[in-house]
Amino acid sequence: MNRLIIRAIEPYAEAMAHATKEDCAEAMRRYSGEVRRAEWLTWRNVVRQCLGEVTISYDALGVPVVLDTPQPIYISVSHCRSHIAVALSDAPCGVDIEWRKRDFERSASRFLSLGERMMEFNYPDLMAGAAWCAKEAAYKYYCSLGRQYPDLLRDLRIEECNLTAGRMRIVGGEGPAVDVALRWANELIIATIGVEMVQTGLHSAQTTDLEEE
Repeated sequence: MNRLIIRAIEPYAEAMAHATKEDCAEAMRRYSGEVRRAEWLTWRNVVRQCLGEVTISYDALGVPVVLDTPQPIYISVSHCRSHIAVALSDAPCGVDIEWRKRDFERSASRFLSLGERMMEFNYPDLMAGAAWCAKEAAYKYYCSLGRQYPDLLRDLRIEECNLTAGRMRIVGGEGPAVDVALRWANELIIATIGVEMVQTGLHSAQTTDLEEE
């Protein structure tokens, strides 16, 4: 399996109606607000729509894991204010989505070195958001391997960057480098590792793998 699903967050009442009783009860326990409950239930509803009535749990690093499948399935999840993203793969994977209009520059010094910032001259206005998403996706990918690199500035470094091609190469600690695919679609920045994402150019949108409701 190799699939990326991105959908609008369901309204709270719909998310509850589509969820299992166990997920509804857990959402009530975990979160006090309806917005966070809707986000959490939406991505779990997506997983069950794709895989059936599987058990969703978390490992020691807090990575979501799917049980009760004939073959191991890796999962990575992200959400922003309007959408959720779910990556499902037979191998370790990572995904991050963010609202493009978020002010990434405000905290860029916490996750982006001066050398990394200078890597991209053609699209300097996109570099901070792209770097944040790419490093978040890399963090999740490494966690799925049992490695944790929590400091995006010190633990994860950008080795190569080509925003025109929608690619970054990131190294975490002493681990192997990983290739991150980047795309800008429907006001979202999307970064993935280990799942295929159609990339035809900067700002391109492919409705075949951007599913919205």
